[in-house]
Amino acid sequence: MTINRIAVFVSAAVLTVAGAIAQDESQGPPPSPVRADAAVLEVIGDQTRVTGNLRPKRRASVAVEEAGLVIELATDEGERVAAGDVLARLDSDVLGLELAAAEQDRTVAEAQATEQQAWVEFWQQELQALENARSRGAVNDQELRRTRTELATSRARLSIAENSVSLADARAAVLRQRLNDTTLRAPFAGIVVRMQTELGQWANQGDTVLELVEIDTLEAWLDVPQRLLPTVSAGNVEASIRIDATGETKAVQKSRAVRDVNPVSRSFTLIGDVSNADGMLAPGASVIGFVPTGERVERLTIHKDAVQRNDTGQFVYVVTGPPDAAVARPVRIKPLFQTASRVVIEAGSVNAGDQLVTEGAARLFPMSPVRVNGPAKAQAAANGSN
Repeated sequence: MTINRIAVFVSAAVLTVAGAIAQDESQGPPPSPVRADAAVLEVIGDQTRVTGNLRPKRRASVAVEEAGLVIELATDEGERVAAGDVLARLDSDVLGLELAAAEQDRTVAEAQATEQQAWVEFWQQELQALENARSRGAVNDQELRRTRTELATSRARLSIAENSVSLADARAAVLRQRLNDTTLRAPFAGIVVRMQTELGQWANQGDTVLELVEIDTLEAWLDVPQRLLPTVSAGNVEASIRIDATGETKAVQKSRAVRDVNPVSRSFTLIGDVSNADGMLAPGASVIGFVPTGERVERLTIHKDAVQRNDTGQFVYVVTGPPDAAVARPVRIKPLFQTASRVVIEAGSVNAGDQLVTEGAARLFPMSPVRVNGPAKAQAAANGSN
């Protein structure tokens, strides 16, 4: 009898657990808390899409100023160097010996100058004494002339000795500079892109050791249609570029137009600086540029934080359904260009008024249940400031 009661209790417990599991499965996972921002139609300055590439602002073939045997290479291709970093060293033993000899010559010349200065002072005193004696008639003119000659000769020898000191100083300075030139240093911060010598190789004066390109700031070279020449030439335009690999948009600063239209492509070149402090850009990479046209048009814009990216392109999560049963539906988008905080997209996939997830998208999957807690922080801050 007891065994039967235990069996009944166990069966009831199993049914209870199974019912709870079935109920949880029917309800699904709880909604993920997110923030959202609406897609809106705005009248903004229109931009046209162009193509271009990145180029280094500075590229240098770093050469040696002094001939010698390469005894050290402190860098290699692909390595980043700072301005003033040692790139290579040449053998400097012979120059070091010549500098030591020049410093000894300077010591000898300085001693000779000291000696001649003493003789000048001696003959000045002798001449003064003879001139005082002459006023009393106690000296003859021949002795006076000889003393004056000795003084002039001592002054000439002092001048020669002093010039020898200066010459030795100049020669030592030249040798110190030549010694300094045997250490090759980076003229600016950048990336070593090509080595052109090897350890133990003889380098003649002017031979290139390596090629260095600056990457902290790059130049964007954009091919712009000739119809925009009047607009672009009016001053510094607020152009931008997009990096396809990351989807990131960067501003083009200090832009300047090259007023030389290509007769074949009917385009001209717009050049501007692009910051690359994070080192994610590389010279030679192709980019998509956006150049203002000077016109104002109505465009569909979304918050920049709503844009997500995967292997197949860029998309957003659109919140659909009633608030108590809302889900996040992924929708592909085609960005056109970016403003300060919003992205202009091609209309069609997203409609004005659609709520797009701006925070919490990282933990979502297609058709995830969501609970919208409020606008994006950026939008809330903007509303508060208004």
